[in-house]
Amino acid sequence: MNERYGLSSAAVAGVTLVKGMCRMVGMDVPDVAGATGGLDTDYKAKADAALQLLQNHDFVFVNIKAGDIAGHDGDFRMKIRVVESIDMMLGILLKDVQEDVVVALTCDHSTPVSVKEHSADPVPVTISGGGARLDGVREFDEISCASGALGRIRGMDLMPIMLGMADRARKFGA
Repeated sequence: MNERYGLSSAAVAGVTLVKGMCRMVGMDVPDVAGATGGLDTDYKAKADAALQLLQNHDFVFVNIKAGDIAGHDGDFRMKIRVVESIDMMLGILLKDVQEDVVVALTCDHSTPVSVKEHSADPVPVTISGGGARLDGVREFDEISCASGALGRIRGMDLMPIMLGMADRARKFGA
């Protein structure tokens, strides 16, 4: 992350594989009590850890696995509880985060409860802060987000978009 983007970075995660991948790209990965890779993860502990890490890191990644688990289990009610918990966590983050911080919310793939497996459906993404433009989207779901100002983007384009919104993108030309 530092070499490619010039960012000091950290990650809050409970899944061992995710923590290892984050370490491989040079992120600091502290152990956060209660941050698990399961349905029992402590969302508040993750939010508090992210806010602490933002004090001395340019970029903080927070991973939550619970939605994927609920999708694989086909547990619609649990997936709703996970989304509500993520919403609560975002409330903590957005309340206490500095104005110049750019926050993106997305996932790595869809796991619909009706399918119980990963699908090729596009995933929603929303970005707040920095130079993010406001659009008319008021719901966070696949259909609503597709009609937003970002349109449909590739995953590899997310970091450059976020860097641009944070006024940290590499400048080209004169």
